[in-house]
Amino acid sequence: MTVQWLGRFGLNEIGRYLFLGSAIYGVSLIVMFCLTNLLGMGELVAYALLQALISCTGFLVARRWVFRARSGRLATQAKRFLASSASFRLLNLALYSLLWTLLSLPREIGILVTMALLLPVKYVVEKTLVFTRPAMCCAWCAGGRTPITCNVTNARSTSPAPP
Repeated sequence: MTVQWLGRFGLNEIGRYLFLGSAIYGVSLIVMFCLTNLLGMGELVAYALLQALISCTGFLVARRWVFRARSGRLATQAKRFLASSASFRLLNLALYSLLWTLLSLPREIGILVTMALLLPVKYVVEKTLVFTRPAMCCAWCAGGRTPITCNVTNARSTSPAPP
């Protein structure tokens, strides 16, 4: 079963994204507690593992429910998300380290502040670069063998594809 039942609340895309971020925050607290207190992991190692876990689930939920990406290749979006997510996770880890180590903020506050600062920027990146499918101007650009007329400048030639 997917998370489609949440759509009943009538949340728009930004609302769904914020809801997902809030849900991830709640789950992050529980997972972080389990990793550090029950499994005895170090704070930063546990946080790095937590980031990997929420990246995987975040991609699947964001693609299906938040951005409702029904078109576009899953593999292409996954690669873009991985690059974006890795960048944000490194930034997230650096910011969390700064807040936890230098400012001695409690982990819950550190996670909250980190997410609050990076979530709006991450939304814009995911919306514009990860889950959008570039407009295809002709069948040639779309990978088809029979090109159609292309009205876009700098587009590929409309000559037939080589055999």
